[in-house]
This record gives sequence, C-alpha cells and structure tokens, in this order.
Amino acid sequence: MKRLVKWLLLGVLSLAVLLVIAALVLPAVVDPNDHKERIEQELLKASGREVKLNGPIDLTVFPWVGIELADVQVANEPGFAGDYFLKVGRAAARVRLLPLLGGDVQVGEVTLYSPDVNLEIDAAGNSNWQSLVSASAEGQGADSSESSDAQLAVAGIEIAQGQVSYRDAQSGTRAVLSDLNLETGPINASDPLEAEIGFELKMDDSDLSSRFYSRLEGEGVLGGAAMKLAVAEFEWSGQAGDLPFSLKSEGAMAYDGGPGELTVERLVAAVGDLELSARVSGSNMNADPQLSGRIEIPETSPRRWLEQSGIDLGFTNPEALTLLSASLDLQYRNDQAELKDLNIRLDRSTISGQAKLTSVSDLRGEFEVAMDTLDLDLYATADAGASEGSEESNLAELDFGNFNGAVRLGELKVGGVVINDVSVQVKTDAEGVDLDPVTASIYGGSMNTSVRLRPRQADRRVMLAHRMTGVQAGPLFSDLLGKPVMTGQGRMSAEVSLDNPTGDNPLATANGSVSLNFDEGQILGVDIFGIAGQAMALLGGGQTESEGEEEEGTRFSSMSLAADIRDGVLQTRQLDLASPVLKLGGDLRVNLADFSIAGTVEPVLLDGVDAERLGRFKSLVGVPIPVDLGGSLDAPSVGVDPAKLLLASQKQKLDEKKDRAKRKLLKSLLGDDDDDG
Repeated sequence: MKRLVKWLLLGVLSLAVLLVIAALVLPAVVDPNDHKERIEQELLKASGREVKLNGPIDLTVFPWVGIELADVQVANEPGFAGDYFLKVGRAAARVRLLPLLGGDVQVGEVTLYSPDVNLEIDAAGNSNWQSLVSASAEGQGADSSESSDAQLAVAGIEIAQGQVSYRDAQSGTRAVLSDLNLETGPINASDPLEAEIGFELKMDDSDLSSRFYSRLEGEGVLGGAAMKLAVAEFEWSGQAGDLPFSLKSEGAMAYDGGPGELTVERLVAAVGDLELSARVSGSNMNADPQLSGRIEIPETSPRRWLEQSGIDLGFTNPEALTLLSASLDLQYRNDQAELKDLNIRLDRSTISGQAKLTSVSDLRGEFEVAMDTLDLDLYATADAGASEGSEESNLAELDFGNFNGAVRLGELKVGGVVINDVSVQVKTDAEGVDLDPVTASIYGGSMNTSVRLRPRQADRRVMLAHRMTGVQAGPLFSDLLGKPVMTGQGRMSAEVSLDNPTGDNPLATANGSVSLNFDEGQILGVDIFGIAGQAMALLGGGQTESEGEEEEGTRFSSMSLAADIRDGVLQTRQLDLASPVLKLGGDLRVNLADFSIAGTVEPVLLDGVDAERLGRFKSLVGVPIPVDLGGSLDAPSVGVDPAKLLLASQKQKLDEKKDRAKRKLLKSLLGDDDDDG
C-alpha cells in the first residue's frame, strides 16, 4: 500500500519537477513558444518518450517560478496499440524562487486538468509504462546523493476530470476509470497529508459500473517515518449486471505502519438484498500478521437474492431458501486460523459449530458442526430432464484439504425418510473424502454406513457400505413410497459403488450387491388368494375373484432378497418368502436408472397348515403360480401368466401320474398286488 501511494505521488511530483526545470530554463530563451522543439528534445532525454507540446507555454518568474502547458501528449511505448501514453489538457506548477536558491524546494499547487492515461499489457505480459518507471528509478539513483540535503514541500496536488484506460491482452480485461478528481492538502515530510479522491470505474468484461469516493489522512507517504493512514470516508457503489452493490465504511478505518496495526470498526458489503458486515483488527501487519474479527449476515432471503441475480435453482417448494442469517468470530496468526461461535439460520435449520485450521496454506485442520434439523426434501427441484455436458465431473480438480471433523444432526429428512441422531465422522486428504462411520437411529432400528469419495479414480469414485438392523418396515416404506407397502422388522446390507456420481443419472453407473431380510410381516396390497382365484379362472375352475372377503395382504414369517447390481441394473439371485399358506420364489430385474421392474415371482400354496382356509384352491396346492411384474417399482403391474400357469399345472399332473406309476411298480415288485390293480 505504501509503495503504491508513494509511486503515484512521485509520478505526479516528477511531472511537477519537469515543469519547474522547464520554468527555470525558459526565461533564458525569452519566448519559450519559439523553442518548443528544443524543450521537447530535453523532455525526450529525461523521459525516453517523445513529448509533444501542442498548446501555448505560459510562465512566471518572481516570486514564483511557474509554468503552464496546454495540450501535452506523451508517446506510447513502441509496439502498443494506443496512439499515446498520456495526454493532458492543461498542466501547471509553481515553485518559490528565493527558497529554491537555498536548497529548499517549496512547490505551489500542482494541477492537472483532463489528464488521459492509457495503460496497456500485451499478450506477452509487457507493459507500456515499465520503461518510464525504470527511467525514473535510474534518475533518482543518479541524483540521490545530490538531493539528499534538499527539503521538498508541495502546497497541494489537484487532478480534475481525469481518465485512465486499462487493457490487458493476456486476461482480456478492459477497464476505464473516468471523472477522476484528486485534491490534496500540503505535502511535506512533517505534516499529515489530507486527500480526497473520487472516480467512476467501468469494466467491460464483467458488466460493472461503479463510483468510488474516499477522504483520508496520511503521514509518512513520502518516506522517512512509518506511514499512517486514517480513512474518514470510504464508499464504492455501483451496478454489477442487474444487481446493485456497495462497499462502505461505517466507522473508523486506520493503519499505523509503525507497529503494523490495522483497525476496521465496521465495513459493510451489500449485493442486492444480501448484506455482510465485518469488524477487523490486526497487529504486526508488516511482518507476521495477526487478525481477529467478526462477520455477520443479517436476516435476508437468499431466494429473492437469487431471483435478483437471474438465477433459478428450480426449487419447487416456495419456502426453500427464504431465510438466512449468520455470524462468526475469526482469528488468524502464524498461518493458523480459528473460527468460533458459528451460528447460521437457514430456513428451518439452526447450525452451530467451530473450526481450527492448523495450517491455512495446506488447508489442514479440525471442525465440529451441529444442526438441529435438515429437511433436504424442502430443496427438491423440478425434473428438468438431462442436460448436455454434465457427464464429466470436475470433482477431481477440487482440493479437499486435510481435515478431521464431526457433523451431528438431530433429524434428517430425505426422500420422505426421517433419520434421527445422525453422527458423521469426516476425514479428507489429497485422495478424497471419507465419511466413516455414519451412524443414526432409523425407524426403531440403527444404521451404520461408510462412504468413500475418490474423484480422481477412473471408476468407483463413490463407494458405500451400508448396514441397517431392527428397522420397522411399515413406517419406513410408507414414508419412502408415500403409501403402505409392507410390515415387519428387518435388516439390510449393501455394498455399492458409483462410477460417475455427478452424471445425469448416477445410479446408472452403480455396481455391487444388496440383501434384505424381514421377519413376521405382511406384504400389503398383494392378495395371494385373489391371485389364486385368477389362476383358477384361467384353468377353468370358476370366477376370477376369490370367494368371501379379500385379503388385505400376504402375511409371511420370513422374507429374504439377495441381488447383484451391474451397470445400474439390480438382478435377484435369491428371493424367498415363507408363510403359513405359501412359499415364494422368483427372478426380478430392477433398472435403478428409472426404477422400472420386470420379472416373475412364483407363489406356491401349501397344504396341511391352513387347509380349511385353502377351500376351493386345494387343487392349486403345490402348483407354482407365475405372476409377472412390470411397470414402476412404486406401483408395479401384477398379473398371472396363463401360458406359464398351464405348463406348471400340466407338469404337476404329469408328476403326480409318475408318482402313482412308481408306487404301483414298487408294490408289484414287492408282491403286494391285488385285483383292483
């Protein structure tokens, strides 16, 4: 900061010195306007650039040596696009003659009217001002021993209606600083410097237009003592696209370069309706900065802010992202940072926590976060279909740092399922992220899960190992599917990996295995005796409906399913159901990409356990009833396949005839023959 301020002031003062030198030389040649070429040659030697004095030259000699130039133009660096580096409508400077003879340089007010500066960086990174800076440094080095005893004082600097254009061919940045006005008080080595500056800034590449104003006081800006700055007013405001923004001070802002102390009582940044305030204090800023402060976001609506920004995240619930407030305290020292008393309100959630970075540069540290509730269903979005170009993941480019932390949630709702007492242990490193273990209470049971994220791998970027025990199936499936499906108590395990978790359909890249086991329950909405009635009708045995009251479902004593997942398709390798009246097997395929189901299950009615209940279905005992399943998983179509049923019934009859023939043959061989045969 000090170097920048000093460079700017020295640049203006260097121009003033050139004017003073010209004023001292000009009286000797009587009319300076008759010797413009000679003056331009001297300025060329001093600056290394061609200088054109297009306007008249006016000068005074006593008691002030003064010079005023009009329409001055300094040539651009060769090879750059602009026609000039600097144009000045009018420039004037004065210096007292008698003190100057004694080595005391007392400069009056230096004024520049309508200066126009053209700054450029070419594609190779070269600037059109570097040669001027180098020439100025060489000149100062050569004259430093001669001027060390001289005292310099300037009554003030005034720049009016200035403009600075900046073009960077490397980054494509184009900016114009216009209506530049700078006014200072006296400048000397002992008194504080008061300055007031304002300008307009427009950046073409970011659609930014703004106005800057500041009033400040400084000491030591010309060297000598340590620099001190005190900002009385500071405001930068404007428009970024469709959003207004502002950055302003609401309190003292000061920097003392001696001990390196920084004070910012309150700095407020606002973009649209989103506001952030910061309070910062710092020490030892010159060597080993130590910072502490507080950041606050007052209550606002992120949804409204996003709408102002032209961003639509597609949330279907109008309550999503309607409330946000936040606050936290921070400290920084020796490449270490600490965040304390984090408090966030986001819609229905309250978040608290703290973090400590033992190495900011390496992103290494620890954290703890607690949340009372998180309803992810609140942030559900409309299904806008697959978008092109989303198959490639940029997760591999992220730096996950080296963190160890814990996240705790009182209640988590996702996909209609409610999970309580969630605890997540988090570990990150260069390879990715581990969530292990993730424990929770879920529908009367418990859950233990581990998730590994490895974005740099070609496949298996997400690996999940999941275990649930003692889960009540009734409320679980009711919340998950929105209607009663089954009851019972069960357990579940899964080992699943995803190759592309950020693609349009992550489950289409799933591979692994899953198993389910439930005891003492009921499959709701599946009337096995109704299905048996359909089978009887297809075999010519009566009506399609079962006699008497329909069953509400099919009870079972145990049910188990084991399946493999290959490229997003789940294929059963075991499907068994046992109940007092039937057993069931089958073969199913579930496409996880669209949750469609296809396959056949084969319930078989049992004899002897509940014979009275079987009634007219006794003829179906032992006959596999092929039931085709199709459609969607949450509302499958169910129907008896007549061709398969006929084959199954005929096969049973043939098996019965074979059994009778075997028994008859066995009796004959044993000599147990009779007349009835």
